[in-house]
Amino acid sequence: MKGVCLDKTIILAQLLKELGYETYIASGQVDYTNSTLNHALLAVSCKESIYKYNDKNVCFIESTYPYLINELPINNQLKFTKISDGKEYIEDSYGPNTAQVLISNEAKLESIKKELELINQKDWQNYNNKVNEYNKVLYGILKIRFKSYQ
Repeated sequence: MKGVCLDKTIILAQLLKELGYETYIASGQVDYTNSTLNHALLAVSCKESIYKYNDKNVCFIESTYPYLINELPINNQLKFTKISDGKEYIEDSYGPNTAQVLISNEAKLESIKKELELINQKDWQNYNNKVNEYNKVLYGILKIRFKSYQ
């Protein structure tokens, strides 16, 4: 229950190496938390991703918080250190497509929240329709987030 991002990423890389995956430690300045910080995370060769390294698709796995694979947008140049050769991660329900759906739904949720703040609450029909829309989007997010806890 202790260690920094690099410690946890090294452990995760070794675990995935033992499972036969091609893994890398990706490190450098990352700003996906709205602040720039030096960080390390795991990159695994994968079948589908918007991220590339040496003409290969890579999926990022955050080892310090339970995000979905490729959930956080990485928009920095990172240094890659290869840990192991091996097979590609093949997307399942927690792959990059699911992460994109989650990101999109969370943005939509924020937009609906702002709309709710602007609606005069005396306009009950409009307000209730927005609340129902909000609840449906929130339910979709929770289904994705908590699937791993079933």
